[in-house]
Amino acid sequence: MRITCPSCSTSYDVDGSSFGDQGRLVRCTNCGHQWLQARIADPATQPVPPPPGYPPPGYPEPDPYPRQPPPPEDAAATDPAPAAEPDDTPDPVPISKVYSEPVAVVGAQETGRHGLWVSLAAVGAVVIVLLGLVFARGPIVSLVPGLAGVYALVGLGQALGAGLRINLGLPTREAEGDEKWIQVKGTITNVSDKPRMVPVIRISLADAAGNEVRHLNVLPAKDELAPEESFEFTGRFDNPPPTARRADVRFTDEEVLAR
Repeated sequence: MRITCPSCSTSYDVDGSSFGDQGRLVRCTNCGHQWLQARIADPATQPVPPPPGYPPPGYPEPDPYPRQPPPPEDAAATDPAPAAEPDDTPDPVPISKVYSEPVAVVGAQETGRHGLWVSLAAVGAVVIVLLGLVFARGPIVSLVPGLAGVYALVGLGQALGAGLRINLGLPTREAEGDEKWIQVKGTITNVSDKPRMVPVIRISLADAAGNEVRHLNVLPAKDELAPEESFEFTGRFDNPPPTARRADVRFTDEEVLAR
């Protein structure tokens, strides 16, 4: 027989034979509530249908619900079972409640965390791109002079060497006797429609991993270039590091260390 605590709704499976017609006092082991529990009648059992072909034709069909004979009049009345004291009542074993505890939606939390990391990564990528555009505006404007107006529009002004294009030739290794050097040549051209001041030229050597191993600053042959005017520059590295693999050229506002 199953009973339910009226206070906390905890359900228990108990032996119905220990409950008399007047019930008995029980206690909830979950909340400690006590109440008088009446015996709960078991649900009626559905009759089992007879097998096919039964009863035989002409045979009276049995009554599925036969009536029980009344008890004899002189039968002694049985006293109801006395109610058990609360302390004497064995604690029934609780069964699970009708409504289970709420289940944490782990998938939704994981999805939310994933979306947060994606957003942070996107913001970080945008910041890195913007910083690259700011600090590399000189080489960028040298390659694409039309971007000078974009930098001015966003308040960054003209980049160093704006309107000037650097054409770098292939570096060469040369030697004479015990002397060895790397020579770097290139051309500076004014690709804008107005005169441009020419900054100091910075030539650097880098290893295979792109790490700078040596650099020098060279004064330009002309301080100013008219539109479409150009000049050549040369840089020489005496006794270069053996790890040097490539050369890079850009404009700088550093002091001139070599001519």
